Amino acid sequence: MIILENKKDEILLKEIEINPEFQNKGIGTYIIQNIINDAKKQTKPVILYVLKVNPAQKLYKELGFNIFKETDTHFIMKTEI
Repeated sequence: MIILENKKDEILLKEIEINPEFQNKGIGTYIIQNIINDAKKQTKPVILYVLKVNPAQKLYKELGFNIFKETDTHFIMKTEI
């Protein structure tokens, strides 16, 4: 499941869920990389919120996301344009 919001100045990746049966097979990486590539064509960053305890933040960093804000529970990450 993927929920995206294409805003005027950014693309918000609101949610991505991969069925546990299909995790760790590169599917999430492939999907997110395509989202990033499409965002670059629009010259927009991709922004997402990730729980501070979620190990997926390692993947997001590998894909080029950087933390630019945080809440008590989440890191807010974005890609560069």
